[in-house]
Amino acid sequence: MLAGGVVLAGALLVLAGVVLGEALASGGKVVRNVEVAGVAVGNASTGEATTRVARLAARLSGRPVTVDVGGQRLAVDPSVVGLAVDVPATVRAARQVGRRGNVFAQWLDVVERRFRPERVPLVVHLDRLRLEGVLDGWSVQAARGLDPGSLQFHGTDVLVRPPQPGRHLLRDDARRRIEAALRSGRTGVIHLPVGAVAPPTDRAAYERAAQRARAVLAAPVTMTVEGRPFTLAPAQLAMTLTTRVEHRDVVLDVDGAALRHALGDGLAALEQPPVDATFAVQGTRVSVVPSKSGRTLDTTAAAPAILRGERAVTASLSETAPAHDTAWAQRLNITGQVSTFTTRHPAGEPRVKNIHRAADILDNTVIEPHATFSLNGALGPRTPERGFVKAPVVLSDSFGEDYGGGVSQLATTFWNAVFFGGYKDVVHAAHLVYISRYPLGRDATLNYGSIDLEFQNDTASGILVRTSYSATSVSVTFYGNSEGRAVRAEGPLVLKTVAPTTEYVDDPTLPAGSTRVLQPGETGYDVIVNRVISKPGAPDVREQYFTHYEMFPEKVARGPGGAPPTTASPTSTPPPTS
Repeated sequence: MLAGGVVLAGALLVLAGVVLGEALASGGKVVRNVEVAGVAVGNASTGEATTRVARLAARLSGRPVTVDVGGQRLAVDPSVVGLAVDVPATVRAARQVGRRGNVFAQWLDVVERRFRPERVPLVVHLDRLRLEGVLDGWSVQAARGLDPGSLQFHGTDVLVRPPQPGRHLLRDDARRRIEAALRSGRTGVIHLPVGAVAPPTDRAAYERAAQRARAVLAAPVTMTVEGRPFTLAPAQLAMTLTTRVEHRDVVLDVDGAALRHALGDGLAALEQPPVDATFAVQGTRVSVVPSKSGRTLDTTAAAPAILRGERAVTASLSETAPAHDTAWAQRLNITGQVSTFTTRHPAGEPRVKNIHRAADILDNTVIEPHATFSLNGALGPRTPERGFVKAPVVLSDSFGEDYGGGVSQLATTFWNAVFFGGYKDVVHAAHLVYISRYPLGRDATLNYGSIDLEFQNDTASGILVRTSYSATSVSVTFYGNSEGRAVRAEGPLVLKTVAPTTEYVDDPTLPAGSTRVLQPGETGYDVIVNRVISKPGAPDVREQYFTHYEMFPEKVARGPGGAPPTTASPTSTPPPTS
């Protein structure tokens, strides 16, 4: 027994010696053979490890998160999902390697690191709501074949469009893969899983709903409103019927707005729609235009009677409150102009149509106190059906065309109204390259589904957004209550410029030795702008915004026998600061 104890004690002393030896050798640094997301930090001091991890974090935050969904390549800017790398926490985790657990566990760790590195993931934080929003968009793009089914009305004929299974994004697995890839520091394509999905109900449920619809449409319905009779033919009734799926059953319903429309001008003469409170602007001052209650058809009793198959239905008008009444408008405390900004553009280009269309959508938007506002959410998809046209857009290394090109000018104008209003920046992204019509370091771009502009109304008052435009400019003005704060911009401070290089493309159709510029070059910049927010009785709040603009090479076509390619050399000398 004594010999066994001596052996055990000796073994423990050896283990302790190995662990103590490494601890002494590391001298308080990260122990040997440790990697953070593929970057070696072994034997590095806390400061050195922090620098290396910070570089990795900057690289990760500066590249789009690119995914493959069922063969589709999609990307999103990291800021859109609120990606933030916690560098100090990551370094602390790296320093814990070799220092955790009992002596035996630490000794085992020392031995294992002699044969393979200890891999420490990045500590990353994501905005869950924003990530879910991105996954919503990707789910729509990944969906294939799924048809939830429907009832289709052709006159009084009721047809069943049967539901069909399809494929969709497996969200839980997709979320885990994205998070794992970001923790590992990978910047390549993340392959997201796509799987089969069943429709929410079956054909039999739609057939039962079709039978109920045919019974409703078997004869006309006479509806008496305030003593005035209205006759609805079966074809008119068909236009009011809708369906929804509840617990895998298809529920037949009557759409109230469609029913009012079917009753036509006669009902419109009886009804008095409510009027929301609005705002009147005189100069920089704002006043409330009071709301008005209305009297509209009460469909809550009429719709069930129609669905029960009754042919004589009595309905009444009921008092209808406005969606936004005078008290609501007064509580918003919108009293005057807070900020305004104008940008200019050449007249007559297709992009101007998109700028004006987006400005019209945005005009008179009200943002509640403490609410977070999404510009993409307000403008919606930029499609031809919604009045947008194709116009130039900035691509990853060149220029192209897409629907809604030019809307980023409105985004830049809007962002500067946010900036000078002193409101809280949630997320915004600058253009990939600097565009001279925008203020350097204070521009914003937009792309539906991937790049958004969000800010929080961090005041106790609402914001009224007004837009206006001419043939050569667009303006965004915020009305609200500044709560005494004033905002000024400092800068831009240009940290670095990168002159455009030249790329040659051989073109046999050109005369020998001649050249033709295909795409002008764009200078790259690193820029800092400061926002200073002042408020009586409080210290100034200073916020720094760093913007990196890519360099785009000049692309030149040349004829046979042209001069060999030459490139301009990048420079790190900053130009004069404005």
